[in-house]
Amino acid sequence: MLLEGRARSAETGDNYHPAFRAVRDVIGRDTKGKNMSFFTSHEVYLLIGDLETVQELYTTYNKIFDKHPVIKNVTMELTGRSILFAETDELWKKRRDAIRPAFYKGKLIEMIETAKDCMRGTLDRWTKKTEQNGDGSAKIDLINEISLMFTRIILKCAIGESLDDYEIDYWVDGVNVRSDVPFSLRNTFQKLLDRQFLPWCALFPYFHTKFIMPFERDILANCKALRALFEHMIKERRDLIKNNPEAAEKKGDLLSILLTDELFSLDNEMIIDECMTFFFAGSQTSSVATQNLVIHLLKNKHYGDKILKEIEEMVVKPHLEE
Repeated sequence: MLLEGRARSAETGDNYHPAFRAVRDVIGRDTKGKNMSFFTSHEVYLLIGDLETVQELYTTYNKIFDKHPVIKNVTMELTGRSILFAETDELWKKRRDAIRPAFYKGKLIEMIETAKDCMRGTLDRWTKKTEQNGDGSAKIDLINEISLMFTRIILKCAIGESLDDYEIDYWVDGVNVRSDVPFSLRNTFQKLLDRQFLPWCALFPYFHTKFIMPFERDILANCKALRALFEHMIKERRDLIKNNPEAAEKKGDLLSILLTDELFSLDNEMIIDECMTFFFAGSQTSSVATQNLVIHLLKNKHYGDKILKEIEEMVVKPHLEE
């Protein structure tokens, strides 16, 4: 695992940079199985092959490190100054504290119910596809559909809407083809991440924030369209809070929490940034969780068989009986 942390300077009273002291303190306890290596390019990199070490460096020793700017820079046009990539300063702490209520136990339970509703919506979409063909069958890209379902869940938890029926400008090869929001959000974000591997971005970090090629300008236009949509949603929610506070309170999503927070309430850009934080963090964790699940099922076939049997009895057979 690449430890993407740019350590801050500090008065330490010895010859160790604080970042290296942290690594020394953590790894020095038990080096067995902790694979490390250094390499240099335009910067010095430390690669650590131990998840627990990386976790401790970003928790116990969090004040010493700032996150490496590469992801922040390549995704800036969409995620803005998200706390995921910002420096660990006083403003970062205040923004983190404002978001924290969205992850209290009660809110997480509500999110589970929201996820269930989104899953039902996905099943309804699949059913409609089979009905449209007339023969009761339909071709479904399962990986793509599950990915979009995750996006809908995250959108619903963040802004209270999955935006399934809302189309947005989406540029491909200089042509505006229009797209649903979950698809645009997922694909635009992935394309931003992929930019870090472009030769000019990999060799010259200056180009992380420059969109010089035609396909990059398409990505930039899609980012602007998405942020404009989120700003529109913020204005609509403000009107709802003003005209119907009871209905707004029932939303209980991240957007409602931010709009009632003193730090965020009047700063649309900051609110959009943290809605994007919610999407980025949620999409990555759900992606990793799904990958781990698939690997686990492949290694433990009896669990997969048990799941398939339950799906057969609880989903397929009742549907056929109807």
